[in-house]
Amino acid sequence: MTSNSSLKLAAFRDSIGVADGREALPAYISNAQKFVPGFMLELAGTPEQCHGYYRFPWPIRMPDGNIMGRGANFGQLSGSGRFASAAGFWGKA
Repeated sequence: MTSNSSLKLAAFRDSIGVADGREALPAYISNAQKFVPGFMLELAGTPEQCHGYYRFPWPIRMPDGNIMGRGANFGQLSGSGRFASAAGFWGKA
């Protein structure tokens, strides 16, 4: 098990790509917005956490209101409660 003190960088992974480090996250999001302009990732339901891990469901909504896809993110929290890592899992719309 990784100690929270060693979780200095955020990391995100899904089936589309990887962002290692907090500095890489804005570029990852910006790149996604180039392919799907105007999309919004929305929280669906209540986030849950358990002993330093979290999960939350989401839909991706297009500017016309239609849902492009659904999924969930799972990850680990740092000792200060910030996102330390995340893995996104896509479901069906």
